[in-house]
Amino acid sequence: SNNSSLLRFTATMRTTFLVTFLALLGFGNGFAPPARSMSVSPQHHLQDRASARTSRTATSLNAVPLDPDLVIFARTARIEFVISSLAAFGSAATGRIIIPNSINQWKKYLSLKGKGASLGGEEMPFFGYPEPIYRNDVLTVLNNELSPLNISERFPVDGMYAGALHADSLAMANAGTSQMAVRAVFDAMALGINKNQVNAKTAEFKMQQYRTDLELMMADSQKGRTVGLLALGVLLSLLGAADYFAVYHGLHGWFPSWEGFANFPSSLLDERGFKSLFGCYVWDLPK
Repeated sequence: SNNSSLLRFTATMRTTFLVTFLALLGFGNGFAPPARSMSVSPQHHLQDRASARTSRTATSLNAVPLDPDLVIFARTARIEFVISSLAAFGSAATGRIIIPNSINQWKKYLSLKGKGASLGGEEMPFFGYPEPIYRNDVLTVLNNELSPLNISERFPVDGMYAGALHADSLAMANAGTSQMAVRAVFDAMALGINKNQVNAKTAEFKMQQYRTDLELMMADSQKGRTVGLLALGVLLSLLGAADYFAVYHGLHGWFPSWEGFANFPSSLLDERGFKSLFGCYVWDLPK
């Protein structure tokens, strides 16, 4: 699908970028010319090696001495780059699970449109559903003669935990009812989004409350949606922050004198920007 292709492309770009930086970390040579070995005696050999080190350092620093404070900053940035990269990979692994689940859950909601017969009644202002949900349909689900535990036993679902009520089990127990209303009742009992199971005893307790207080069910539904969306927003923020800090520390660790962001965005396009990026590369930092 388009969503899965986008996720694969994003993950590939993230991996490519971070691997490139790790390659610079592990195999970078400071753009130094190969050292010549033309010595004959041990004394000449030592002199040649010293000359090569001097040449390499001068080349990697572009023959411009770095300020001591900038050197310390670059060393610290390299350490923080490694930490930020690990955080970026960790958050990406979590995102590869949570984000596709959220997309699939919304597709499942869309698939429920028009399924089951609606008894109508007052429209209830549920948030985040692709079609209206009506009072009589909700009451039909709440007044099902089977208890949540009986429903889970009579309509088992693969992967269901023991003593849990699965959303699909509740749907099968109310097959003739509006399936969007069935899902709305289940979501009100589950805190968060992308939840498909809830403790059967908890479901029994909540459904007893909802039968006499539909306002409580609406409040629980709104609270669950808010918590779920907030958690998803925090996750996306962490993904962006981890990538940002990895890029930030990578640039300041190996390109400490680069001024591409001095007057963003114009500085990226003039002589301080991408044109001078690799000319600012530094591998051997002065002691």
